Amino acid sequence: MTKVARNGGAVKPMQVREIIMPANRAQAMESLVHAPEVRTAPGEIPQLGGVGTSAVSTPMQNPFVSTLRFTLDNSATGATTAYMIGDPLGMVAAILGGAYTDPDGTSAPSYTAFQRSIELSPIITKGFNYTVSTGTSAQFSEDFKYGRADIGGGFSLNPIYPETAQRNTQQNDKLLTFNQPFKFDKSSGLLINVAANTTVVLTFFVGSELNVI
Repeated sequence: MTKVARNGGAVKPMQVREIIMPANRAQAMESLVHAPEVRTAPGEIPQLGGVGTSAVSTPMQNPFVSTLRFTLDNSATGATTAYMIGDPLGMVAAILGGAYTDPDGTSAPSYTAFQRSIELSPIITKGFNYTVSTGTSAQFSEDFKYGRADIGGGFSLNPIYPETAQRNTQQNDKLLTFNQPFKFDKSSGLLINVAANTTVVLTFFVGSELNVI
């Protein structure tokens, strides 16, 4: 192609060459520009192309329901015993007054470990099984309550009624299933009276532990 340049009034023709990149080189540049960016390891400098691993890892989740079990063994006692599950700071017990017994057994590493755990990270339960392993179904008429307290003196106490539960099997009249979610934390406690010569097992279905990934 030809362009016209002006130089001191005189007009001269000027030749301009058009540079065309070879097809194979243009394709190479195009693939380099659009190559995927992959991290070969967390924290490394990105590289172009190649195969690598993601810098973000996803924690595995247990597809099965986790359980937390407490045994309240009053089988060798001739009187009703008041148990408290939770209330690690003792605020619920302090407001209610009276003496409360810790569970006699737990599926947690220890009851102390459970108390420390809910003091740091609340646990949400989806529901629980209430089983009378020794004794009679008359145990279901004993007091069963969920209490919450705060450092300012606020307090609430909610009765748990056996009528709201479901019979787990037709053959076993000493097993009830509650589909009521609630929270174990540093300010809450579960109170239950266990009749004389009776053992109760409470098995909670754990939904999640807060503040833990």
